[in-house]
Amino acid sequence: MRRPIAALGVATADSRQNPGESDGYGPSTRELDRTMSGDLEVTQEFMFSAAHRLPGYDGPCEDVHGHNYKLTVTVKGPVHNRSGMVIDFRTLEEVVKKNIFPQLDHRMLNDFMENPTAEYMVVWIWGKLKDDLPGLCRLTLYEQPGSSVTYCGPEGAGSCGCRAEGRRSG
Repeated sequence: MRRPIAALGVATADSRQNPGESDGYGPSTRELDRTMSGDLEVTQEFMFSAAHRLPGYDGPCEDVHGHNYKLTVTVKGPVHNRSGMVIDFRTLEEVVKKNIFPQLDHRMLNDFMENPTAEYMVVWIWGKLKDDLPGLCRLTLYEQPGSSVTYCGPEGAGSCGCRAEGRRSG
């Protein structure tokens, strides 16, 4: 025997509740807004390729070589009521690509930075992004998979309260 679709718990156009309320498939935005407290972190990854040499390094890296870098940018803040987002991923991408890619992507880093170690690079990137990304929380720059430097702003000033100033892994 066939049962009406509403009897199966499936919402139909006639059985839907008021806008903003749950339709039976999950919590409504109104319900989520009530339970959400604090800020959320939004992270986006970017890739770029660049060459450099490390004049202060005694080893093979003192010669010109290149990397395929990965940069993760984290912004922290409240979810805005109207958009339901902390920051639009498109906006985050536009800021990063406008502010740092012209000088980093497919460039010789020593042309504008005396000793472009990952540590100095991530601090430089922070300076280029901080004014256009309110809530900038954390940057992690990977020189290669498994080797990264994380920076949370001067004296851990990133909005996430992270204390990873210049932390190096790998």
